[in-house]
Amino acid sequence: MIKRKAIILQPQPTEDCTPEQRIDAALESVLRASGTSLRYHTLPKSLAEMREAMRKIISDSYIAGSNDCWKAIEGRKPSTTPP
Repeated sequence: MIKRKAIILQPQPTEDCTPEQRIDAALESVLRASGTSLRYHTLPKSLAEMREAMRKIISDSYIAGSNDCWKAIEGRKPSTTPP
């Protein structure tokens, strides 16, 4: 018997996605990596808290990248620590 590994397609946000859709896509990727899916988390309070946590992660990463870009433009060394 041949065992095949299941291929799990990760959601990929497109340029025309809303910020909420991007947050849900990122959250879905994390949940799938842990063996679950966003569709199994139906409690409104839990969904709101998970989305807010992902929103903060995305925002912090964007700000850190923007700051590193500015430092590089100024000729300074970008930070090496994660946000």
